Amino acid sequence: MNRRGMTTGALIGLIVAIAVVLIFASPTFGFYERIGNAIDIFIPDSWKSEVKPVGGDVILGLNLKTNELQYYDGTNWRDMPKNKEVLEIGGKKLDIRETREAIQDFYGNTLRKTQKIFFYDETKRQFTIQNYPAISETSLGYYPKDYNFLFGCTGNSIKFGNKAGFYVYAIERLSHEFYNLPKYDPWCADIFIGEDNAVYSSDDGTLSKNLPFKDLDYSALIRDAVKWRDQIFEGEECEKFIEVNYEENNDKITGAYTVEKNYPYLVVRVDNSEIGNDKYSNCTQYQKVPNNLLGT
Repeated sequence: MNRRGMTTGALIGLIVAIAVVLIFASPTFGFYERIGNAIDIFIPDSWKSEVKPVGGDVILGLNLKTNELQYYDGTNWRDMPKNKEVLEIGGKKLDIRETREAIQDFYGNTLRKTQKIFFYDETKRQFTIQNYPAISETSLGYYPKDYNFLFGCTGNSIKFGNKAGFYVYAIERLSHEFYNLPKYDPWCADIFIGEDNAVYSSDDGTLSKNLPFKDLDYSALIRDAVKWRDQIFEGEECEKFIEVNYEENNDKITGAYTVEKNYPYLVVRVDNSEIGNDKYSNCTQYQKVPNNLLGT
């Protein structure tokens, strides 16, 4: 034992510990970088001057489950910086609210141009995709939480409760003769196709998956309605570009980009690439079909 009361073994252990710390603290082992990354986890986004994406691409996504805008960092989807109006990312500055509303407007208010009346001869059913003026003029709209749907084909109200989201609204009609329905009864049902590609309706005044005719198959309607709804996305028959405003190197720029649907996200890649012309302007306008395909 030395004069300070420390054994030789303890002294050797202390020397070894100091040596290990010095080695790992060297730049070769990236000690400070690892410590910095650990500390970074606890720093709120609102304290950081700029969000740095991996690879330099600016990838934005409207989350259809929350109706909020997020960005992709190369690994995960992240929320927008709190208490900030502008997202600084990849050398670009984007107004968060304006960008979110642009994507919402693109999805909810772009006129779909293909046929929106579907008739299935085998089951004698007709579905007509409708616009509901209180929500949208283009047959697809965002129904908020606790929305009360009024004046549908049945005349009954439907309460959405906590099932907020974008829905395709369609009116279902059945052949009176085929289904043995009274001819004086104009049977119809209000049908909603959700972002989960499920069919909703109401048999008790509340939006649910309890459908009026429980034994009928809605797979054909889902297929056709989803194709109609998604026709404006990247690679689809009526692909349309979205315009996004941003600032880069003190220049104000409006770029045109495709929108990719990767549920639950509508994804926009904001970069400087040239993508040519979209298909939307040359997409054929649907032909209006008489609303009497069922005959009776």
